[in-house]
Amino acid sequence: MDWIIDTDMGLDDQISLLYLAELSKRAESNFNIKAILTQGTGLAHAEFAKANAVRLLRFAGINALPSVGIGVKETLEGFHQYPSSWRYEEDNLRGAILPSYSTDVENQNKTSSALLEKILLRAPRKIDAALDRGSV
Repeated sequence: MDWIIDTDMGLDDQISLLYLAELSKRAESNFNIKAILTQGTGLAHAEFAKANAVRLLRFAGINALPSVGIGVKETLEGFHQYPSSWRYEEDNLRGAILPSYSTDVENQNKTSSALLEKILLRAPRKIDAALDRGSV
């Protein structure tokens, strides 16, 4: 089954992404990460959210990267609900040391909204979405 993951790349999402990446590598799981839509309006800033998603996938051993989109930088109201110190902790993966995978990050150059539109319009079958109900 194909999945689109929407994330602000907070610590809970980082852990979940590593778990889902591991799950997707197992042939018997039938779990496929179709795309990751990062958001810059939550815990991590937009550029870091996208880069960290790619870095974590590579760290988890995902060779064929799914598409990773970059979300908007500002909320509609123009402010962020999380303190800057929290956001910078998430930007830096709370101190985890991982390779930058800069080429892979640069190759992921679609916005989250454009990526979602492309995937949904071209999907040959139903795509499910996992929602983080804690932030809704």
